[in-house]
Amino acid sequence: MPSVDPNSGFLTRIFAYINHTRGEALGQRRFIWYGISAANRSSYNKSVEKISGWNFDRIVPCHGDVIESGGKGIFQKIMQWHLEAAKKQS
Repeated sequence: MPSVDPNSGFLTRIFAYINHTRGEALGQRRFIWYGISAANRSSYNKSVEKISGWNFDRIVPCHGDVIESGGKGIFQKIMQWHLEAAKKQS
C-alpha cells in the first residue's frame, strides 16, 4: 500500500497557507477574530488577556506542531487584536 503525505491534500495546503504563525499571522488572526470569537468577543478578549498573564513558553495544541519555545510571544502575536480590545474594555 503506497504511503500518502498528510500535507499533500488541496484543502490542507490552503488551510496551512492561511493559518500559520509566520510573519504577522494575519490569516490566523482573522480566523480567530471573525470566526472563532465572533459569538462572544468580549468574553473571549477577557479570556485571552487572562491567559496572556500566565507564565508559559511551550504550547501543545490539540493538532499541529508543538511550539517548544517562544510560545508566549507567538500567542501574543496571534491574539494581539484581542489583547488590544481587552485593554479598551477595561
